[in-house]
Amino acid sequence: MACRSISGPARLLSKSARGLSSVPEYLVNAPAASVGALGSGVKVCAEETGGATATVGVFIDVGSRYENAANNGIANVAAQVCVDSIPAADKAALGGHFSAVVDREKTAITATVLKKDAGKALGLIASSLAGATNADTLECEKAGVVSAIQAARDAPETAVMEHLHSCAYLDTAMGMPVLGTYGSVSMIQAEDVDKFKSTFYTADKTVVCAAGMTSGELTSAASGFDALPSAGAAVEVAADPAIFTGSDIRMRFDSMPETSLAIAFEIPGWNSPEVVHYMALAEVLGTWEATSQKRSNAWQVFLQQITEEDCVGTAASSFMTLYKDTGLFGIYGQMPDCRNEEFMYYATMNLTRLCHRLTDTETEFAKAALKSKLLAAQDGDAALCNTMGEQMLALGRRVSLAEMVARVDALTTAELKKAAFDVLSDQEHALAAVGPIYELPDYNWIRRRSFWLRY
Repeated sequence: MACRSISGPARLLSKSARGLSSVPEYLVNAPAASVGALGSGVKVCAEETGGATATVGVFIDVGSRYENAANNGIANVAAQVCVDSIPAADKAALGGHFSAVVDREKTAITATVLKKDAGKALGLIASSLAGATNADTLECEKAGVVSAIQAARDAPETAVMEHLHSCAYLDTAMGMPVLGTYGSVSMIQAEDVDKFKSTFYTADKTVVCAAGMTSGELTSAASGFDALPSAGAAVEVAADPAIFTGSDIRMRFDSMPETSLAIAFEIPGWNSPEVVHYMALAEVLGTWEATSQKRSNAWQVFLQQITEEDCVGTAASSFMTLYKDTGLFGIYGQMPDCRNEEFMYYATMNLTRLCHRLTDTETEFAKAALKSKLLAAQDGDAALCNTMGEQMLALGRRVSLAEMVARVDALTTAELKKAAFDVLSDQEHALAAVGPIYELPDYNWIRRRSFWLRY
């Protein structure tokens, strides 16, 4: 099977030519990912790791954003059915782990196996994508999804983030839950899944990635994906626009032990040149849990303030979620009922402080923390494969670690403050809160604290 290249070498060739004076040699000289395409249009990306195992996966440009109220959850059901349709004996023979993960814009079906079995695992995934849906398998998976929906509702952070999307992208497909609802999932039939797969599981939307295989090995093993429908054989379905709406959703339950809330502002999507800026700003805010020993020893001002003396909350973390044409940046927190207003005061103050009082010291700490996180995200075949697939779908190319580190090193305090000012200062926000929220300030109170009067 022929594989044509669709991009030049990902390696950054020289420090002087690319401004990589601060990038370690072991990153500059790291083996480059091999990116190409099969004859059918399926993109492939391979990166050798030198280990005994490999993670292979197919990443498809479809998720809950391409659904409607009637079939909400079908993207997740279809992916789970594909994994479950692989014969148990075949999976046991490989001794690996198969999984399917669906979000709002991406479907990922991956397998981690011994390197010698990576080609066989890809063959099983390819067969499952092309196969018809078995009614018994579908009913079994629907029952599993219903259980997952309940489990997601019982997980405070997961539930709040779903509510946050529903109010941030009010009345759009982006705001619908990824897993669907009890009603929509129960109505999905086998023919609905087959129609969904024939519409969206097409060659032009598919990327096959392998962490632990060479380009030649992946090209040969991925031949089964040539059976996917071509772009011209399927009806093109465009995703609904993701329109951000400043709003909030509040669910008061005084019987709950603590409040869970998230506040977010809209940021640009994957293709924005300022994505790295927002990644660094998220590190400035930081992450903390009550079990952590950081408390007031953390370098982040926000964490110092909420953990001084008697802690304001039991958990706090910044988050940044990116999509094709939009994104969310904000803070998630958990706190007792009597600390709602105090936590929100510190959260809004520190979000706005990023626009005006960010220091050079904080910038340098954030850059170091971000580089550490980028390196950790490449630790292991599974993490590396997921990063490859995400970048190929969102950007159309594999971004090397050397390039990312160079972009982080180039950040300045002035650039970070401007990026923060553009999306945080005097902007509408979305908020979701669940629990004993009788003390939580209203929308206008929070909106007023998104800017400072400075002359």
